Amino acid sequence: MEANPVAKIKPAKLDDRMPDFMTDKQVQKFMHKLAELHPDSAPAFAVAFFAGLRPVEIHGQYGIEAEAVTVAKKAVENANETLANAEKRGKPRTISAAKRSLAEKREALQAALSEQDRKRAVDGVIGGLQWEDVNLRDGVIRVRPETSKTRRARLVEISPNLATWLLRYYRGRGPVSPTPVTIRRHRAAVMKALKMEKWIPDWPRHTFATMFFAHHQNRDKLAAQMGHSGASGVLEKHYKGLATKEQAERFWAIAPADAVKQDEQPAIATKGA
Repeated sequence: MEANPVAKIKPAKLDDRMPDFMTDKQVQKFMHKLAELHPDSAPAFAVAFFAGLRPVEIHGQYGIEAEAVTVAKKAVENANETLANAEKRGKPRTISAAKRSLAEKREALQAALSEQDRKRAVDGVIGGLQWEDVNLRDGVIRVRPETSKTRRARLVEISPNLATWLLRYYRGRGPVSPTPVTIRRHRAAVMKALKMEKWIPDWPRHTFATMFFAHHQNRDKLAAQMGHSGASGVLEKHYKGLATKEQAERFWAIAPADAVKQDEQPAIATKGA
């Protein structure tokens, strides 16, 4: 058999796909329109853009379904299909067995739902960033281990412009962010007003990383800020050279129109950080 003529052809080396990030102008327009239309969501998005926290670290796991509930729901769905097929065949024994199976699956689902509710009540699954975790005096945000992807607590530095956003909306206690459903609704309203056609997953976090590296040129500090558990070189590979220093300077100057300087802030609680 003759040798394969394409065996010696080396496959083309594909370039790594660059992370998607928003420009400083896009972020400024988004944040200012958000502050105008839905100010309740402004601090959550400010933390996302200017501190790089993950969505789950900001608004917690409210509304996320427990795995046992998902499995139980699927079992009920399958049992319903089995019963429907049995009724089509018209065999009494098969129908009876399918009904018993469906009843058992429904009981299991109710048990899973009850356990989910119990855990939410006892463990505080809603979680997410609390105003008690925001320490404007020391300039840090505390990310709790129960909301962190790595299950480790960390302190994230508050940039001067982020401080102006947080000070503008500071409440002292309670959640920083509305529920995920409300966040998505507010985001959609801003996108409609600005005629934005799409929203890319983790856009604010990628934007933060891009602008942070362009400004600081420090991959280890970026890894610490983001709670990145892998090698910091991965972050440098992904985010180096995407934005210019001038773009980063404009990004880190984005503040609300009625910003209060940090040295003019009123007395605020610093519990938690």
